[in-house]
Amino acid sequence: MANLDTDSIYDSLGVGADDELYDDTENELDEEESDADVLKEIRERFSSAVEFTAQNRQEMLDDIRFARLGDQWPESAKYDRNRPGKERPMLVINRLLQYRDRVVNEIRQNTPSIRIRPVDDDADVATAEVLQGIIRHIQDNSNAGMAYDTAVESQVDMGIGYVRIRNDWADDNSFDQEIYIDRIPDPFKVYMDPHSKSPDGSDAEWAIIAEEISKDEFKRQYPDVDETHFDDAGNGDAQGWYTKDSVRIAEYYYIEHEDVEIVDPQDPTQTRIADKKRCMWCKVTGDTVLERTEIPTKFIPVIPVIGHELWLQGRRYLSGLIRNAKDAQRLYNYYLSANAENVALSPKAPFIGVAGQFETDPNWGRVNKESVAYLEYDPVSIAGTPVGSPQRAMPPQSSPAIMQAIQLAENDIMQSMGIYQPTLGAQSNETSGRALMLRQKQADINIFHYQDNLSRSVRQIGRVVLDMIPKVYDRPRVARILGEDGSPRTVNLNPNTQTPSANTDNPAIDSIFNPTIGRYDVVCDAGPSYATKRDEAANMMITLTQANPSLFNIIGDLMLKNMDWPGAEEISKRLQAMLPPQLQAVAKSGDKVDPQVIQAQQMMDQLAGQMEHMSAEIQQLRDQKMIAIQKQEREWYEAQTKRMDVEGKLMMTDTQLQASVRENLQLMLSIGGQQTIEETQEYEQLEAETMALGQQQQQPQPQGQPQAPAAPRSAGSMTRKPDVDALTSNAKPGESL
Repeated sequence: MANLDTDSIYDSLGVGADDELYDDTENELDEEESDADVLKEIRERFSSAVEFTAQNRQEMLDDIRFARLGDQWPESAKYDRNRPGKERPMLVINRLLQYRDRVVNEIRQNTPSIRIRPVDDDADVATAEVLQGIIRHIQDNSNAGMAYDTAVESQVDMGIGYVRIRNDWADDNSFDQEIYIDRIPDPFKVYMDPHSKSPDGSDAEWAIIAEEISKDEFKRQYPDVDETHFDDAGNGDAQGWYTKDSVRIAEYYYIEHEDVEIVDPQDPTQTRIADKKRCMWCKVTGDTVLERTEIPTKFIPVIPVIGHELWLQGRRYLSGLIRNAKDAQRLYNYYLSANAENVALSPKAPFIGVAGQFETDPNWGRVNKESVAYLEYDPVSIAGTPVGSPQRAMPPQSSPAIMQAIQLAENDIMQSMGIYQPTLGAQSNETSGRALMLRQKQADINIFHYQDNLSRSVRQIGRVVLDMIPKVYDRPRVARILGEDGSPRTVNLNPNTQTPSANTDNPAIDSIFNPTIGRYDVVCDAGPSYATKRDEAANMMITLTQANPSLFNIIGDLMLKNMDWPGAEEISKRLQAMLPPQLQAVAKSGDKVDPQVIQAQQMMDQLAGQMEHMSAEIQQLRDQKMIAIQKQEREWYEAQTKRMDVEGKLMMTDTQLQASVRENLQLMLSIGGQQTIEETQEYEQLEAETMALGQQQQQPQPQGQPQAPAAPRSAGSMTRKPDVDALTSNAKPGESL
């Protein structure tokens, strides 16, 4: 095969070598023009941010110097009190730090946590838990707690702090990327979009982060780039991008918008124009673009954490806990300095004597500067009367007004911050636990907006990380995730599967998850840390087992697992091994149980249901048979009672009849018989008819009126004539016959 040179290749393609060189030159020119446009845009936006935040930055700088550096005296007072020979005390007793540390440490103990929830039909709960575990791993791997703490300190000190998110290689030998949450130690280096109105910065279009690096590091990273500088910076930031020993660079994040036509998957005829956003990033010096790339998210990955916020006449005013307490702290320092100055003059009170008493001994001039053993004075007489020895004048006393002013200034500091001494551990009038909790709750409400604003920002951090995960974890890998208790486990991620999660036949692989399928949402929980919840859980379990000791056989392993003392974990494992089989399966695999165990449990539940149904049917048949027997017995008792009652009434007196009826009733009640209302009515009707018959027989019959013929007897009727007189009089049965 013949060798072809470059010219012959260009000729075969119809392209000349000169044309190729021209195309390369044109591309370089286009890139230079693009870099120039980016640098121009950075300068314009940088200037607008500096102008918009100038007042805020100056006040924030004063706040941070006042609270953290102790620069609490005005320049005019410093000049007046530091004049040579006329120095006066300028005490700084910084009472603000204890209140500031109380707020910061309270938030540290209750750092918000990120939770993931599925939103649409394509998402599922199992994948949401995996995504939540990935975010915990990212927070642990990048030490996100330090980033949150740094942002909170700036939030409380001056009104705003920042957290940034980036993606980078997992290690030096890997082609996998990881997501990192970094802290921004100096908030004055950040210049955000002034038109962003959202407290969490979710609507920001751009952000600039300035940074100084050493010249040696700059040459190592960019050996072919000249050191340049830019002479613009905001209040609190280093002046200039180029200093004697360092080079100032900047990272520029900005959002690019693209109009994309999308089609409704349910109705292909429906279309609309969507605004597709992507975040771009570049690193620049004063006049050179060093790097540029796309960030795998649609948000600016710089999240602010704000304190007090106020928008007024198009301006944004930010402040922290320190701003309103500065004047009260200045008064406190002034009154303490005045009191110290007053007390310091006490041993310097002058001696008072008459002229001529101080001429001989030279120590009188040094008595207020040195300690002398004795003093001699010259005796002097006035009009022949000796004058007494020189006496020291009355020293200045501590002013009650100054002491009262000190207390008022201290009270003003607490009121301006909304935090009082009892919440800091000082003794108070509250004695009951409930009263102490209410006082603590009142103080927490006064500073709750700091915790709430941090929760909003952490939620935005979760949104950015969740948006980056499908683009960073873009190829199959085994990833580590963390549970709520910090326990690690590995999961298989594969963006090529067709479902968000799928089980496998391989016993070594539990499930495979696809983080690119489905839509998920982020919520933020603010409350006690997991360690605090763990202690509370252990205490509650102990209380439950004390009330019901049998529960220890079921929850004993969990109770020991939540305790932090040597051997607790080992005892928990032994107690777990003693659990029933169905509980052991749940304990060993968490919420997941072996499918065979589930199937067996379902069969047992089904058999139990069938046995319960059969038992119910048997009981129903028994009840029906018992009702039939009771009905037969009741009918027999009714028939016997009626027969005995009729015969008794015909042969007994009223007293005997009543006694017989009472005896029958007691007999029926003793054997469980129960008379119904209808039977009672029947007995009363029979008795009434008998009484009426007796009365008719006692009345005389009219003359000439024939008697009514007797009713014919039916078969089985009684042939004996009833003894009516015995029923209607005191005669004994048989006497009236």
